[in-house]
Amino acid sequence: MSRLPSARYVSLGSTSQTSTAEYQPVKTAKASRAPWPHVRLAQGIRKYYRKLARPWWAWEIFAAIISMIATISLVIALSQAEKAQQQQQSWAIGGTLLTINTIVAGIGTVLRTTLLLAVAGALNQSAWNWFASSIGRSESDGQPLKDLETFSDASANSWNCIKLLWRTKCRYLVSIGAFVMILSLAFDAFLQQILSTEQQSQPTTLTGPNLTAQNVLPRSATHHYDSDGMELIHWQSTMFSAVAQITGLLPNVVCPTGYCTWPITPSLATCHECKSVDFTALQRSEGNCNITTYSQPYMADRSITTTQCKNGTGKAKWEMVSDPQINVPPVAMNSANITIIKLYSLGITSSRNVKKGLPWDAVAYECSIRFCIKGYTGFVYNGLPNMSTIEDIGHEAQFITNHTDGEAWKFVNIPASLNTTESNLITVDEKFRSMLNGLAQTVLTGTTRMKAEGSGDGSSDFSWTDSSYPIAVLHYSSDNLENFTATIGRVSDGMTNRIRTTAHEKPKSIYAPSVTISVPTILVQWPWLAYVLVLQFSGLLFLLLTIQATNRRRIHAWKGHRMAFLLAELDSSLQHKAQGGLSHRTGLDDRIGEIKVRLEYNGDDRIAFRRVEQELSHRRTVVSEFESANEMVL
Repeated sequence: MSRLPSARYVSLGSTSQTSTAEYQPVKTAKASRAPWPHVRLAQGIRKYYRKLARPWWAWEIFAAIISMIATISLVIALSQAEKAQQQQQSWAIGGTLLTINTIVAGIGTVLRTTLLLAVAGALNQSAWNWFASSIGRSESDGQPLKDLETFSDASANSWNCIKLLWRTKCRYLVSIGAFVMILSLAFDAFLQQILSTEQQSQPTTLTGPNLTAQNVLPRSATHHYDSDGMELIHWQSTMFSAVAQITGLLPNVVCPTGYCTWPITPSLATCHECKSVDFTALQRSEGNCNITTYSQPYMADRSITTTQCKNGTGKAKWEMVSDPQINVPPVAMNSANITIIKLYSLGITSSRNVKKGLPWDAVAYECSIRFCIKGYTGFVYNGLPNMSTIEDIGHEAQFITNHTDGEAWKFVNIPASLNTTESNLITVDEKFRSMLNGLAQTVLTGTTRMKAEGSGDGSSDFSWTDSSYPIAVLHYSSDNLENFTATIGRVSDGMTNRIRTTAHEKPKSIYAPSVTISVPTILVQWPWLAYVLVLQFSGLLFLLLTIQATNRRRIHAWKGHRMAFLLAELDSSLQHKAQGGLSHRTGLDDRIGEIKVRLEYNGDDRIAFRRVEQELSHRRTVVSEFESANEMVL
């Protein structure tokens, strides 16, 4: 039962008498008025809060729970970041875009703050436990009074925790809390190591505004003859460049990242083929000349006669003819392919001297250049392109007359492997095919030439007549048939490149490249999280063990409340010895710091620091007097 403090007062009537009276509470009109309901509720909550939070461990337990919730949230956030990686590196929370690093840093701050709050409370309480005795055990021999300052300062910073470990020799429960406080200095450093970012290559497809005509392989779905006259000059230049072994127009494609892969892209193109054919050779000698006549079975009315003289020896070259009329297709008739030109060549395999009376090792080739569909694919690695061609020579073409620009050829039965569903759109103008036929004959064999004729609408048309001045560029470009077949291939490739690069087709997503971009990828280093988990486990374990130690000693959880230190009684001998110590900085440590005390309960639930040396000295005196009395009796 608490008692009201008493006071003495002097009576006004007499100064020699004193009386003692107890103060009694006086009810006033204001105090007698009942408080408002919300005031009573607030007062009740405040009383409950004080009862719950001050004497016991409410704040520390609450902080420990928040710390565990923060740990679980941290693990969940890291797991989500590891699953999402670069796909989701930020979250929109309340209209604010937060990155995973910000979220982890925020959770880590909450975790560290609440953990240290719980550990600091347990460290402060350890000071009381250090001086108190456990239930069921003999009274402690006391601890130096200066340890009270060592324990109280340990919750302030890590340096004081190191001094506490030195004092306790790391053999007391408080060492766990001290280690947690010290190791918490590296908490943020280890937390930052959990998340790392590295650049990884991720394939993606260009879409939308990022896909431009420069990013796809050039392709042509249709081609028409341009009657302005300039197209003839361009195509003639293309063929001459190919014959002269000059690279023509090459596909120009842009890879925005330096690492790209293109799907199969179909395009109108030209294909070529050269086959060895049978022939007959009749040879005779006249004087110093060798005369050989070559004939082919399907050209009974055509033959090539080669005469070589010059004193019995001479240089033999191959000869070539072509029939400009054989490639003109009949109207409204299906054909297996759209032929531009066929070439027949006869001659020896290599340039060499020939002697009189010896047969020549002659060969014959039939070559053709035709329209076809080619699929192109390629990749660029580290900025270096590598292109390849997929060719199917079995395409069928159908001749149609109801095309928008007149007669045309339409490709049908295009294989699905060429990645197209636009078979009805891949067409070639018959006028364009005819123009290339005559131009190829003029350039390659010199047997025909083009004659431009004006028309009434101001445009130019053309017709083919026999050439009065054979050009035969191809004939003079090589001296054997091996070079001849290679030249035919260059001409075909040059024509293909021009068709592809002058088509102006719009880019389509089906032909968009798969580009490899460098993406910052989040990596979760789970081993670094072990430091955080061990630190938290140690802190929570220290809190639980401290609560248990406090209960064994039957003392309240005063922790760091200064009022408890101020109201604790101090042994009278200590008070006397401490006289004058407050005027010097180290005076108290020098005077009473080494004196051992023990925390005890006195009457009315009051606590006191009792000097242990005095008690032991008293015991020694009693024992000494008892022993002296025994000696006198003896």
